[in-house]
Amino acid sequence: MNGAWGSWGALVKTKRYLWTGAGILLCFQIHFFHGLRHDDAYITYRYGQNLATGKGLVFNPGERIMASTSPGHSLLSAGVYAMAGKERLPSLMSAMGCLGWTAQSIGLFLLFQKALGKHGALYVALCVALGLAWSHRFVALETNLVAGLVVWCIYAAVQKSCVVAACLCALAGFMRPDAFLLILPLGYVCLRNSVKTACKAALFGFLLSAPWYLFSWIYYGTVLPNSAPAKFGHMSFFQSLGLVAHCVALNPVSPRFILWVGSWWYSLLAMLVLGCAASGAFFLWRRDPRLWVLPGSGILYFIAYVLFRARDGTEWHVYPLILLVGVLLVVLVLSLTQGFKGRSGWIASGCNAMRIAVLTLLPILILGRTLRHAAIYPSAFFYGARDEAYRNVSKYLLTHAQPADVVVVKEIGTIAYWSELSLIDLAGLATEKPYQELMSRTQRPRWLVWLPPYGKGPPPVEPVYHTVSRPVASMEPGLAHESRVEAMVLSIDDRFWALWEPALALAAQE
Repeated sequence: MNGAWGSWGALVKTKRYLWTGAGILLCFQIHFFHGLRHDDAYITYRYGQNLATGKGLVFNPGERIMASTSPGHSLLSAGVYAMAGKERLPSLMSAMGCLGWTAQSIGLFLLFQKALGKHGALYVALCVALGLAWSHRFVALETNLVAGLVVWCIYAAVQKSCVVAACLCALAGFMRPDAFLLILPLGYVCLRNSVKTACKAALFGFLLSAPWYLFSWIYYGTVLPNSAPAKFGHMSFFQSLGLVAHCVALNPVSPRFILWVGSWWYSLLAMLVLGCAASGAFFLWRRDPRLWVLPGSGILYFIAYVLFRARDGTEWHVYPLILLVGVLLVVLVLSLTQGFKGRSGWIASGCNAMRIAVLTLLPILILGRTLRHAAIYPSAFFYGARDEAYRNVSKYLLTHAQPADVVVVKEIGTIAYWSELSLIDLAGLATEKPYQELMSRTQRPRWLVWLPPYGKGPPPVEPVYHTVSRPVASMEPGLAHESRVEAMVLSIDDRFWALWEPALALAAQE
C-alpha cells in the first residue's frame, strides 16, 4: 500500500519523526483538554486523596468499600496527589489521559504498518490523535490509559512477545477489569506460537494481577468493586443492545456525541456503520491475518457490555469499541480510495485529485469536531458547568460544615474530593444500601445536596444555599435538554427529617 501514498511524500523516514510528531500532538491535546473535569473521575481521585493523606484506600474514612472501577487509576492519583497536591491533581490526571490517548495512536501506527504500509498506518494514527474516537471526552478518566495499554498489549501479542503482552494485559486489567476480556483471543495467539511461552506468559500475568485481588479480598471482603453490582442490570437486553450499538457505531461518524437515539432510522444507520467496520476488518485481515485479534476482541467487548445492561457510564466503558469502529472505518476509506486511481490521462488526474481531497478532508473534519468540543466543554453540562456548581457547593460546605458532618448526595465525586467530608451515596456506588443506611444511622446526616435533574422536582424545603451555572448543551447527550446546572444544599433538621423519613422508609423497603 506504500505506493498509493506516493503523492503524500515520505512523511516518515525514521522513528525520530514519529516521536517528535507524537510529542507535538500530545502538547496539543494537553493544552486544550487539561482543564476537562468529570464527576466520576473525582471518585477515583477521592481514593487517591485519602490514600495519600494516610486515611487508606477508601472513599469515606473507616468504610472499606471500593466504589472505583479502576484501582490502578486510584493508586496513580495517590502518587500524583502526594507530589503535586489537591489543586493540581485534576489537571495532571487529565494530562495523563492525554498521554494514554497519544499512546493509542503510536501503538496503532506500529500495529498497522504491515497491513497498511508506513504512510497508511500514520494516517490512521493521525486520525486517532486528532479525536476520531472522541478520546478528548474521557481524558479525566482511566479510559484512555486502559485503551492505550490494550492497543500495546495486542501489538506485543502479534509480535509474538507473549510475556510482554501478558504483563500489559495485567496492567490494563488493573486499570479496569474489563481489559481481561483480552485473555481469550491473546491466549489463543500465544498458544499458537508456543505452549511453553503461553504458560510462561500466563504465569507472569497471574503474578502481576493476583496481589491486587488478594488485597481486595482481605481489605474489602470482595474482588468486585461495589460499582459493578450497582450498575448491573439497569436495562432490558434489547435496550442495552440499542444503547451499545448506537454508541459505538454512530459516534465515530457523528458531529455530536450520541448515547442512544431510539428510532429505526438511527438503528439502520448503526447497522450500516457496523457493516462498513466489518468490511474494514476484512480488508485488514486480508493484508495481515494476525490482526483478527482486533475484531475478535471487539466482539467480546460488545457482547459483554450488552449483557451487563448498564445505563450509567456506558459511553466511557465502551470507548475501546468506539475506537475500534472508528479505526476500521478509516481503514475502509483507505482501501476504497485505492480504487480512485486512474490508469491514464485526465481520468487518472481526476481520480487522484478526488483521492487526495477525501483523505485530506477527513482529518480536517475530525480536528474541527475536537476543537469545537474544546471550546464548549468549560461550560457544557457534564463538564465545566457541573464542575463549577459542585465546587461552589464544596466551598459552602467547607465554610459551614464541621469535619465530622455527613453529606447525602447522588453525584459524589467532585463534592467529596473538594469538601473532604464523608458522604452517603444515594446512587449506591460508595454506599451499600444507602436508604437502609440512612434509616439505621444513630446520628443523622447534617446536609443533603439536592440536584434537580436527579431529584425529580423541587426540594421539599427551602435550601440554605443555591448555586446555578449555565451550560452550553448543544453537544451533550442524556441531559441535553437542561439549560443549566443547579445544586442546592439543604439542612437536615427535624422539620425536613419529618418530611423525608416516610419516603426513605419506602425506598428502603423497595
